Amino acid sequence: MAYFVKSLGYFAQWNVNGNYLNQNESDHISEAFKIAMWQWRIMISRSRVVGAQIISLYPMEYSYKIEGGLNPPIASFQIKISDTIGKHSQILAMSEEVRDWQFNFPGRGTFTWICDIELPEAYYIELEFSHLQSSNTANGESFRFNGYKRCKLSSLNRLIQVDKDITIYVEASKQTIMAHQFALGSKSSVFKQMFKEGSVDTITISDMATIPCQKFIDYFYDILRDEDLLNYSRDLLEAAKKYDVTDMIKDIEKRLARDINTQNVVERMKIAYRYELETLRDRCVRLILEFKKFWTIRMDLYDFLESVDREVVRKVFRDFCSVIAAIEGL
Repeated sequence: MAYFVKSLGYFAQWNVNGNYLNQNESDHISEAFKIAMWQWRIMISRSRVVGAQIISLYPMEYSYKIEGGLNPPIASFQIKISDTIGKHSQILAMSEEVRDWQFNFPGRGTFTWICDIELPEAYYIELEFSHLQSSNTANGESFRFNGYKRCKLSSLNRLIQVDKDITIYVEASKQTIMAHQFALGSKSSVFKQMFKEGSVDTITISDMATIPCQKFIDYFYDILRDEDLLNYSRDLLEAAKKYDVTDMIKDIEKRLARDINTQNVVERMKIAYRYELETLRDRCVRLILEFKKFWTIRMDLYDFLESVDREVVRKVFRDFCSVIAAIEGL
């Protein structure tokens, strides 16, 4: 357990205790931990400077090999060292906020930070990513990590061929969007029932702005981009609930849960409780309690609880109690 790193979303925490580390080692390397698609390690090394430590971060090469080449990460992150965690935590040292560190570049496969203070026998290293992006060095392309489906042109063509005589016009607030009956009905039980009940050539979605509505329709053709799941999550969840697009709800929930950190956890909680996303709720509460970040985000959490009705407060309380019981083994 001395080398174990706990991680959730875009956050990782290593409880370092010198009493349990092998003192014959000049470098202490953590166990591998997963964030996004990569396996990572943190290394603590002795510096030639008296009282200083070198903290290194690197992805394990085997974890980012893909067909056609390597797929190393480009990352924005910050590393903090604190004496403890929770209410009485004190930050001992903190790296700069690293922006778009390209791990694939020659000489930059590892991020190295010289912590020029003498650390106590026991302390915590916390790593928090704000942005992760994959870079395919095989073709020079750089693209965001996508846990969601990419564009499937063969699927799109098949849908259009099957449905070539059954075109549907979706009337958004300021624009008409063309779609196909088979595509809409394949993922929405509401649309499927609508088409069964009679001849329909126009669907009006007046409560949705044009761009979010276009993104909503894109989903039925598997061409919705990963960042759109995030940027239009609330609009898409409203539409997905209304038209019973259960796969979309699941995909949005996975996307929102993937990059949780202390900066966005309360905002994600708001979405999770509003749209009853249980997995996202659980991950948000776990980050706050398991990693002892309540005191870090408490003011935002108080504001959230004051803005919702009593039933939501009860749900939050129950979720907190469940996670606390799991942590304590009750």
